[in-house]
Amino acid sequence: MITKKDIAKLEGLLMLVAVSENNSKKKVAEALNLSVDTLNKYISDLEKELGTKLVTSNGRGSVLTYEAQNIINLGFDIKKVVRSVDTLASHKDALSGTVRVGIPLAVSAALPSDSISTFWEEYPNIRIDAISNYEPPNFNVLDVDLGFTFEPPTGSDLVIVASRNVKYGFMATPEYLKKHGEPKSIEDLIANHRICGKFGHYHYLKVWKDIMARSPRVCFSSNSNFSVIKILRAGGGIGVLPLQYANDGGLRLLTEIKETPEVTFYLVAHRLTKDIPKIRVVIDCYRKIMMSSWD
Repeated sequence: MITKKDIAKLEGLLMLVAVSENNSKKKVAEALNLSVDTLNKYISDLEKELGTKLVTSNGRGSVLTYEAQNIINLGFDIKKVVRSVDTLASHKDALSGTVRVGIPLAVSAALPSDSISTFWEEYPNIRIDAISNYEPPNFNVLDVDLGFTFEPPTGSDLVIVASRNVKYGFMATPEYLKKHGEPKSIEDLIANHRICGKFGHYHYLKVWKDIMARSPRVCFSSNSNFSVIKILRAGGGIGVLPLQYANDGGLRLLTEIKETPEVTFYLVAHRLTKDIPKIRVVIDCYRKIMMSSWD
């Protein structure tokens, strides 16, 4: 028979998972509506049970010890079991409830959303929670039902449900180009023009990563798509954006540079849950968007 001590261990492991994901006891406590003292009690009780220190603090926040790293996968397994209970409820609810979609900020900037309103006309009881971050979602802990990545998934329980090559282009305002001229090559761009860029572009656009590293005139850089686009439209310099932004909102596509940066977006889902009705229709919605014309 399960005991109170067993339940306390499970709670302690789940708290340890939360700390490992957030690197902050304060953030975890706020998210769970607990005091930090209560959170510390869960972890200290688990430490006493295991006879070892599990969490330390440094300038970067709360960090798991080597011993904690050896048992954290048990906590992730428990979290997966908890999420599977949600899956059982999802079958009962059919086409209603929440679907969590992981959308990196770089994908969010490129993904058209014009047609998504028709989705809610057909499925008014489904809510999409879009979880955005700089990096692709962590599928291993089941924080999302589906999401976008820049590389094919490696887990055996993950499946690619759609993919799309997205082309990017170098853009600036006509006013900037009239004043400074249009660069004839990448080398001309690096040597003679102001560069405006987004942090996230470094990871998946190799041409742009090289430009940002070599240019002596990076005048603006941000982790915000909105901020970069705003600066470009104000004539700040030259940047790289998905082709859908060309000739839209005052930006013009540069045609002299022949290199065309592109990246592949993968829409990924869990093999065991992708056919749950509410998840399946959201997958179909994003698949249609990905297959639509956005170049």
